[in-house]
Amino acid sequence: MENGTYVELFYFTNEGIADAEEVATAPSDESFVWKQQDNGTPSLVEASTAKRGLKTDVLPDEKLSWEQFFEATPHMIQFMKRYHWPQDRIDMFCSFFLGIQSHRWRTSSHPLCKKSLLFYQAKQRCLWHHTIGSDFGFTLAEIEEEVLRNIRDELMQTSFSTEFNKMQSVSFRVFPPPLSGTHWPAHNELRPGPVTLLDHVFTTRHRLTMPSYWPRRHATPPLLTLPTPSNDRHPSPPPQIRQTLRARDIAFAPPPLQRTTPPTPPPRPMWPTHLSSLSALFASAGTATQLPSALLPSPGTNNSRPYAHETTVPSSPVPTSRQFVPNGSERPVVKTNIPISTCVQVVPPPLMALVSALERRKQLPLTPYNARTWELELSSAGLLPRFSKILPGLSQGFVINFPPILRTQSPPNNSSVLSYAAEFNTIICKELAKGRYLGPFPLPLIEQVLGPYQSSPLSIIPKIGRPGKFRVIQNFSFPLIPSIEFPSPSINSDIAAEDFPTTWGKFSLIYDLISRLPPGSEAATRDVAEAYRTIPIHPSQWPAGVMKLSDTMGCIDTNLAFGSTPAAGVYGHISDACCEIFRFHGIGPVDKWVDDHIFFRVRTRYLNSYNKDRRSQYLDIQNHPPHPLHSGGRLWFQGRRRSDSSFDEFNEDCRHPLKDLSALSPRPNHDALFSYSLHDIDTLSRSLGIPWELSKDQPFGSSTIYIGFEWNLQLSTVSLSAPKVTKYLGAIADWRQRSRHVLQDVQSLHGKLLHTCAVIPRGRAYLTGLERMISLCTPKPFLPHRPEKTIAEDLIWWHHALSSNLTTQRIRAPPNYADISAFSDASSSFGIGVVIGDRWRAWRLHPNWQSLGGKRDISWAEAVGFELLIYTIATIKFPHPAFIAFGDNMGIVEGWYNSRHRNPPANEAFRRIHHFIHSLPREFDIHTKYIPSEANPADGPSRGILGHPSKLLPDIPIPISIRYLLEDAAPG
Repeated sequence: MENGTYVELFYFTNEGIADAEEVATAPSDESFVWKQQDNGTPSLVEASTAKRGLKTDVLPDEKLSWEQFFEATPHMIQFMKRYHWPQDRIDMFCSFFLGIQSHRWRTSSHPLCKKSLLFYQAKQRCLWHHTIGSDFGFTLAEIEEEVLRNIRDELMQTSFSTEFNKMQSVSFRVFPPPLSGTHWPAHNELRPGPVTLLDHVFTTRHRLTMPSYWPRRHATPPLLTLPTPSNDRHPSPPPQIRQTLRARDIAFAPPPLQRTTPPTPPPRPMWPTHLSSLSALFASAGTATQLPSALLPSPGTNNSRPYAHETTVPSSPVPTSRQFVPNGSERPVVKTNIPISTCVQVVPPPLMALVSALERRKQLPLTPYNARTWELELSSAGLLPRFSKILPGLSQGFVINFPPILRTQSPPNNSSVLSYAAEFNTIICKELAKGRYLGPFPLPLIEQVLGPYQSSPLSIIPKIGRPGKFRVIQNFSFPLIPSIEFPSPSINSDIAAEDFPTTWGKFSLIYDLISRLPPGSEAATRDVAEAYRTIPIHPSQWPAGVMKLSDTMGCIDTNLAFGSTPAAGVYGHISDACCEIFRFHGIGPVDKWVDDHIFFRVRTRYLNSYNKDRRSQYLDIQNHPPHPLHSGGRLWFQGRRRSDSSFDEFNEDCRHPLKDLSALSPRPNHDALFSYSLHDIDTLSRSLGIPWELSKDQPFGSSTIYIGFEWNLQLSTVSLSAPKVTKYLGAIADWRQRSRHVLQDVQSLHGKLLHTCAVIPRGRAYLTGLERMISLCTPKPFLPHRPEKTIAEDLIWWHHALSSNLTTQRIRAPPNYADISAFSDASSSFGIGVVIGDRWRAWRLHPNWQSLGGKRDISWAEAVGFELLIYTIATIKFPHPAFIAFGDNMGIVEGWYNSRHRNPPANEAFRRIHHFIHSLPREFDIHTKYIPSEANPADGPSRGILGHPSKLLPDIPIPISIRYLLEDAAPG
């Protein structure tokens, strides 16, 4: 400690300190001391020998318990002070240890999240000591989330690999039970052995597919799928299995001397009426096939071939040649019609089908993506480190952090499943035919083979804008709150979207990208067909993805499902890599929103100049923190700082220049003018296996529709698409038809209008009523509420905006905001003051301004001060189109960022400002910045401390709605 070198935390635990004190107070090495031997007798030994035995084995930091960690950290800080460490380093370690102890993962239900914190502090603290004083030194004061996540991923991968190796090594062989048919195989009858056609194969692999780092939410499951015998008595198996075992006894054991009647065949499977067409469908790996009739006859068919577990025995046995050594008690063998050369008689047909389908799917996940091509492309582009999860995901399935299921929970489906029974049946059949669902199988059978499972309620809804099309949704967020009936938390409750970050081609990024394109550029959009369903999930995730089709039947979903928290991020990981591969080949610019991709191409004559701009953007990105940046569930790249203190944002680092691919293949004359064409996209897509939905293609042109907006590159405009306008006007009409609304109604209308605000930013000031209603409805989401009167008035404005040309916005480069030293302020004691440069203006507030004609507070006065400053700037007519306005009220400054204020009177002032700016014949933009009151030049005029009359700003017109509350304070 005195030298400032690395010391293990163990030395500062209570145990470590006690050992150190004991060693420090021991006699000199030359003396002898009494020491108790292993047999309990004392003996004299050298003191040096006794010292070596006093010290407890030192534990590395990552193996400390949390109790030891909490003991050690304050002791270490005390020793730092004792040995006069610099105060800034002591403060840094205090922040470091406090950050570890208060991190959100400290209370996580994932054991490895907690363990990751201890590993993180061990590695980072050791690394800090090794790099201090070098060019690689760093601070420990803040937790580096990216490093912490990487450590957690490494621990998870190590744990997963260990469990997976166990899964690969465990299998069992079940020998046929005795003839009696009443005996169910016990655990001691399971022995390792080779698999043959007549083996009843069970595996504990499904019991080990939940990695050990996941939380154990319920009781520990049994290691085997077979019941455990109790009190030396074997419990009876389920009826279907019991009948099969009985049939197997007849087929493979010496029959009784006389048997004149065949055993009663088991009942045929009872399928739900709305799933009758599914009865013969069972999935195998890769493709869906119909099982032979011997396995499962279709309901209502007359199949002359007996069930696999039926036997046909003649009424009078016919002796045959002996098939055993005579021993004096020989019995004749009864002929049966069952072919012993097959294994169908050994295992129940549904069980055989399910086990076989699961085993094949584990070996060959179902995905259209070509893993070998992906490996080659990612390696060539140097992308393997960033996209390290893709190759194991394509070959084994993606681990998406579904929790382990240790207790079966199967809630009922939504009533819409019965309301749209035919459509539901069609969708399920489609998934079965494509092999993504395995089944349908009896739910008890799924539990027997897969282990405990948890299904999520299914519902079916019409696809918006696509008449006759429906989507099945799994509610992975059920139950919102665990109950006695459904005690297990929802699947989504244990998953954080931030663990699956991806890039998002949002409105602002596409807006900026288009503003940088050279003249004559074109755009095209493409959708990936059934994007989520192209992603296979790891077998360990299957128990959390069981689909309950009815009270008795279900399927196992082996691919990524819509509605799960990680779905967008898991697919986004694939999509991000896809975009990077396109960029590596010189195709771009390209961006995406989930499965919707937008491609831009530039004319070849502008290619060099555009690549120079991309090179400049690449250098700007490299001058900022490590990339990509991670914010919640979003990844992005930070470029240069703008005049409004924001940064350029990108979904790529712009390292790859665009290439001229026009000479690679014959193409039409128009396509030859551009750097690439759809043919080049298709060529690369085929090798990767990307399944584009060609019916949704929007070919290259001067305009395209993306994320609900029409982007016109020729006119440099963006507008709400015509289908969206019609849809949103219809939503307003539907709202007006009802006098009361539940939370979902309010959120739906608010979401639509908020989407429109991308092209009508001032529309945010007309959504505050709906936002207040959302807060009102949230505590009781299913109770209808009557909207406040202001909402009806706001919807009149929205109807006019959607019906007119207000939904079109011009695309322009980010403005350079000019600082003209413009300030505003307000005080309740005097009034309002504005200052521009060294000039001023002030207004007195009416003595009863807070209550005259309505209730107001200082927020309203500050908003009016900001409003009067805007009018004054516009009156002076500066040569700049964009300005910075300073204020000392954070509510006004931040409110203008969002184009609205939550205070209704202040929001009215914002609406007047929006209307004024929109009515100007020229471009006019305002950016607000905060300044402390003591540094605000407008503070004096707002308190009645007026400047010289010669420095007065020009008089401005005051809106009628507030004129009676203000009096000009200018002298004379």
